[in-house]
Amino acid sequence: MSLAVGLIILATSPVTAQTPVPDKRPEVPKSIANVNSSHYRNGPLFQRAREAFFAAKEGGQQAFDAFLVENAKLELSTYASPRPPKHEPINANFIRALLDSCDGPLSYDEGRNWVELNWVCRVDHDAPIAAYYTFRESPEIVMFIDFEGNRIKRTESMEPLAIPGVKRLAMNAYAVAHSKD
Repeated sequence: MSLAVGLIILATSPVTAQTPVPDKRPEVPKSIANVNSSHYRNGPLFQRAREAFFAAKEGGQQAFDAFLVENAKLELSTYASPRPPKHEPINANFIRALLDSCDGPLSYDEGRNWVELNWVCRVDHDAPIAAYYTFRESPEIVMFIDFEGNRIKRTESMEPLAIPGVKRLAMNAYAVAHSKD
């Protein structure tokens, strides 16, 4: 059996989850520096998203597509002033660049049909992710992922917003974490 076929079979397997409470999807992306014990972490939807990302890396776009609903909306947004927001589609090549450039995915919070996760990335111009994204204020990409059944329906991905009083990682967080490697 080929890797792509195996990943497609994995993508269609059902996900059962114990519903975390409360189930209010966050509206503002926050740094992983703010995670605490009130967040529901490493649940079944996070694991499902993680499977989709590794399918994209190993099996390419076809394997990734098996984890998506038809017409899934997957976007990476840049909300850097003074420029207007820029929205780019997310595909298997982008996911591969994330996995090759970042620590993650890191579980932040999860609800009945959504998950929030973070990636802490290299911000240098030689990182594979640099072909897709220029980090401005944080070394992180936050993803909100909505599910329909066991498939990804939508992603919203962006840097965590600068919010007074809310913690953020320093731009060199990835380099510091890997300085002993």
